Amino acid sequence: MNISTQNISDTKILALIAENDIEGWQLLYDKYAPIIYGIICSITDNKTIAEEIFVQAFLKIKRNNIVLNTDVSICICLVQYTYTFAKEKLQQKGLLKLDAKAFNKFANIKN
Repeated sequence: MNISTQNISDTKILALIAENDIEGWQLLYDKYAPIIYGIICSITDNKTIAEEIFVQAFLKIKRNNIVLNTDVSICICLVQYTYTFAKEKLQQKGLLKLDAKAFNKFANIKN
C-alpha cells in the first residue's frame, strides 16, 4: 500500500471490514501484522512454527470476524486473541514454555 497504515484510523479499517471490502483486511494486516507476529515470536523460538501459527491466526481472525465482534480496541482484541490462539496451538504441539504469569500479561489487557 502507498499510504502509511499508521495514519489510517481503526474506525476506517473496521468500516471497510464491515462492508466486506478487501482493503480493510489489507490495512488491518499492514498495520497489525508486526504486532501479531511479534506476540507469537515472543512465546516460541521456532520461526517455522511461528509463521504457521501467524497465518492460521490471521485467517481465523478474518474468517470469524474477530475484530468486528469485540468491545475493545482492535489492537487489544488482536493481542488477546493472538496470544490465546498461539498458546493453544503451542500446547497442542507440546511446545509451550510460558508460565501462567506470562500468559496473564497479555490475556488481561484492558482498553
